[in-house]
Amino acid sequence: MLIDTLKTREEALHIINNYKAVIFKFTATWCGPCKRVSGLVDELYEQVKDHVVMVIVDIDKAKDIASYMKIRSVPTMISYIDKQPMDSVLGADRDGIIAFFNKTYQKSSEV
Repeated sequence: MLIDTLKTREEALHIINNYKAVIFKFTATWCGPCKRVSGLVDELYEQVKDHVVMVIVDIDKAKDIASYMKIRSVPTMISYIDKQPMDSVLGADRDGIIAFFNKTYQKSSEV
């Protein structure tokens, strides 16, 4: 499941508390690196979508969530497994993003 309509920290916490594996993808419309890795992220998510919920958060539209999760730059992705933060990746490093998705998928399969 892909979610892109959340605006508040309460909504984000509801997702974290109700799904075993969640990836939050923090982005912005003006972010060049976000645009560069968007296709890669979509491709990787397609491979894990049966196990992981992905929440796309535009930091300009959902400032409450970005502030709550202490997002300082975009792109940033954070994964939660069983309600706990598990891993994160900052920036547009292809290998780092691939490793992040692999680790998230592996951990989501263990629970």
